[in-house]
Amino acid sequence: MKVLRLPRSKVQPGAPLPWNVRDEQGRLLLSKGHLVMDERQLDELLERGAFVDVEEIRAAAQIEPRTDSQPLKRPPQPV
Repeated sequence: MKVLRLPRSKVQPGAPLPWNVRDEQGRLLLSKGHLVMDERQLDELLERGAFVDVEEIRAAAQIEPRTDSQPLKRPPQPV
């Protein structure tokens, strides 16, 4: 597994992570979908050393982001 340093610009506090975050040895620190709550938490994570698997970055880049013109797909609501 090849890992790259977590790109600060790709993490938005309050938004779910698009990939798993690992330490330099590849051990899981935060799973995909985890919410980084604020800038302080993000700073602490980066100071300790946060990395992302290159393959996960590539996979996330292949998913097209939703635009405002695309409706949200929601499950049908029970009656």
